Amino acid sequence: MAALVATVYGAGLEIAQLLGDAGREASFLDAFANLLGALLGAALIRLSAGVRG
Repeated sequence: MAALVATVYGAGLEIAQLLGDAGREASFLDAFANLLGALLGAALIRLSAGVRG
């Protein structure tokens, strides 16, 4: 669930950068990095808590 929330939040940030006028650009590589980081973080938390599956 945490990975899903982090992924949606990261995607929202990229969309905001695409639509906004703050001098930043949206990047699909950034979105992929956000997804990968969320999944790795969730996996580490599950492993450290001893929950697998």
